Amino acid sequence: MLTLSLLLLLTTSIASVSSGFGKCPTKSETAIPIWPSFIRDWYDYASYGDLTNSIFRKCIKYSFTSTQNTVHAKREFSVKLFNTQGSSHYTIASGGIENFNMIGEEFLTWTINNVWLIDADYDKYLILWSCDEHLFGTFSKESSWILTRNRTEILNKDIETKIKNVLEKHNMDLSWYSPVSQSGC
Repeated sequence: MLTLSLLLLLTTSIASVSSGFGKCPTKSETAIPIWPSFIRDWYDYASYGDLTNSIFRKCIKYSFTSTQNTVHAKREFSVKLFNTQGSSHYTIASGGIENFNMIGEEFLTWTINNVWLIDADYDKYLILWSCDEHLFGTFSKESSWILTRNRTEILNKDIETKIKNVLEKHNMDLSWYSPVSQSGC
């Protein structure tokens, strides 16, 4: 039974990401992360490419902290079905000037590679995007998250318009994203 459960979990995780044929698309004019401005709590407003979050989790909060020269991220969430709390911890490692990796620190916490900051105003929202290539670029897997400074399920119209415009510029669309429940937290 445990084997079947693990197989189901693995299959769901693999099937619930945005996968496609070919290499990752190029995102031009991405923002360079300003790490001191990241250091605070951010709430997952919506995401795509990670249905595990939108189907099984709610109240997702990312807390970015720093120690000396290292940035850490803690993701806290509630599991919808059992209403239990969970968390995962990451160390942020530079992947280059514009991108970074979120290295999982615990068993079953997957590392998120090639994370790009698509846009941010650092006061109201961040848009993160990630893409990994598999089998020498035969397949690619995309994920993206819109994080907000406040726990909300409805965006201010001006912010929503700005996010839509930024996404369009990067050949993305807000309709691809699934909302993340932030109620009952």
